[in-house]
Amino acid sequence: MPVNKYFYAALISIIVAETLSFLSFNSRMLTAFLFALILAAILFLSLKNIVYGLYIMLAELFVGGKGYLFSLNISDTVISLRIGIFIVILGVWILLLLNKKINFWAFFKKIKSCPYILAGYTLLIFSVVYGLFIGSLKNDFNNLFFDFNSWIFLLILPVGIISVNSEQADKIMSIFFASVAWLSLKTIVVLNIFSYRFAYIGSPFYKWLRNTGVGEITYISNDIFRIFFQSQIYSLAAFFIFFALFLFYVRDKNLFGREKISKNLFFITLFSILNTTTILISQSRSFWLAGLAAFIMTIAGFIYIFRLKKNLVVSVVVYTAILCVFSSIFIYLITKKTSLEIITARTSGVSARSSESSRKNQLEPLILAISKKPFFGSGFGTTLTYKSSDPRILAASPQGKYTTYAFEWGYLDIWLKTGIVGLFFYLLFVLTIILKAAEQFLIIEEEKKYLYCGLIAGLAALLIANIFTPYLNHPLGMGYIILLVWIFAADQARLSKNISA
Repeated sequence: MPVNKYFYAALISIIVAETLSFLSFNSRMLTAFLFALILAAILFLSLKNIVYGLYIMLAELFVGGKGYLFSLNISDTVISLRIGIFIVILGVWILLLLNKKINFWAFFKKIKSCPYILAGYTLLIFSVVYGLFIGSLKNDFNNLFFDFNSWIFLLILPVGIISVNSEQADKIMSIFFASVAWLSLKTIVVLNIFSYRFAYIGSPFYKWLRNTGVGEITYISNDIFRIFFQSQIYSLAAFFIFFALFLFYVRDKNLFGREKISKNLFFITLFSILNTTTILISQSRSFWLAGLAAFIMTIAGFIYIFRLKKNLVVSVVVYTAILCVFSSIFIYLITKKTSLEIITARTSGVSARSSESSRKNQLEPLILAISKKPFFGSGFGTTLTYKSSDPRILAASPQGKYTTYAFEWGYLDIWLKTGIVGLFFYLLFVLTIILKAAEQFLIIEEEKKYLYCGLIAGLAALLIANIFTPYLNHPLGMGYIILLVWIFAADQARLSKNISA
C-alpha cells in the first residue's frame, strides 16, 4: 500500500528538514547546530534500534542529492550530512557488535541463503580495495579521497541485512514512496518558482539548491528551465514500481467495487503522473533513454511472465495515455509549452549541444587511459584532461581544458579506476541480486511478485542511465542496489521462517 502512516510521517519529516535547510543556509552557525542536532538524534535513535537510523539514512539519500542539505565547515573541509549519518550508523553498529548486542554471525546466517550475492559483494569489495591501493601509490591524495569516498557506502550493506526484517522493509518502501512524492512536488514547485520569476539564476533560492547539492537549475529558453535533481533517479525507478503495482490492482475486474483497491489505484496513478512529469521536467536525456528502454523491456517481461490478457493490455494503453495527457497538462500550465516543445528544446538547444560535446570529448582520453591498464585499472583518483564545452569551465579557461577524476561515462569511469575485472565483479554482483529475485519470485505472495518486477525494472533503468550519467559509483545508485538486497534478504528470512514453522 503506497500511502499509510509511515508515508505521511516520512513526508512531513522530509518537508521540515528541507525547510530548515533553506532557512539556515546563510548561517554557518545555525547550519552547524542543526547538523549536530540531527546527528545526535540519529545517534540516540540508532542506539535504541539501529533500523531507525537506517530509515533516516535512506530518506536523506532519496531526497538529498549530493548529501549537503546540512553540513559542517571545519577550516577548508566541508563534512556533509550524508557522511555524518554514515559515520554515526556504522559507528553504532560496530559498538553494538563489540558489546555483543548484535551478532555478526547473523549476517552469514541470513546471507547463507543468498551465497551468490555474498560472493559477488565480496569480489566487488576486493576490487574496490585494490583500486584504492593502486590509487594511493601514484595519485594525489585529495583526488583519491574524493573519488573513492562514495564507494565506502558499500560497507552499509551488512548492517541492513542483519537488522532489517520484512516488516521493516515494507516501512522502508513507504519512506521511499514519500520521498519520490516529495521529489515530484518539489520539482513542480521549483519549476513554477523559476518560470514565474519568483526566483532567478543566482538568487538565494538558486544558490541553496546548487550549493547544497540538491540540484541544478538551467535556463533553456523563454519560460523553460531545466530542473534537475540528482535524486530524481529514484523517480525514474519509482515509475516502474508504480507501474507494476498498477498492473497488480487492475488484474481484478471488480476492483472499482472494492474501496481499498480503488484507493490504492488512485494513489498509484497520481504518483505515476507526478513521476512522469518529474522525469520530463528533469530534461535528462539519460533518464528519457533509460525510461523508454526499460519500459519496453518491462512490457515485454510482463507479457512473458504474467501472460497479460487482453483487458490488461487495454489497461496499460489507457494508463500510458493518462500519464502522457496529465503530465503534459501540468507542464503546459506552468510553462505554456507542450511536452514535445520541452523535449525538442532539450535535444536541440545550446545546452544540449554543450553537454553532448563535453561527453564526446571525454571518450578519447578515457579509452586511451583504459587501454594502458585495461585489466586492473589505474586506481581511484586518476585524472584525465579533456576539452569541455561547459560555459562555467570556458569562463575560467577560454580553451576549455579541464582536468578531473569524475567522468560522465559511468561504466568507463569504473573501468578506468578498477579495470575490466572490477567492472565485471560489479555487474556480477548486480546479476546475483537479479537471480535472487527470480528465485524468490516462485514462492512469494502475488503482490510481492509484481513489486519484485517493478524493483528489477527500476534497476534496469538505473543500469541504462549509468551509461551516460554516473550512478553506480555514487551512493544514489549504490543505495538502490543495497535497498534491493535488504528487501530480498528480509523476504528470504521471512519465507524460511514460515517454512520451518
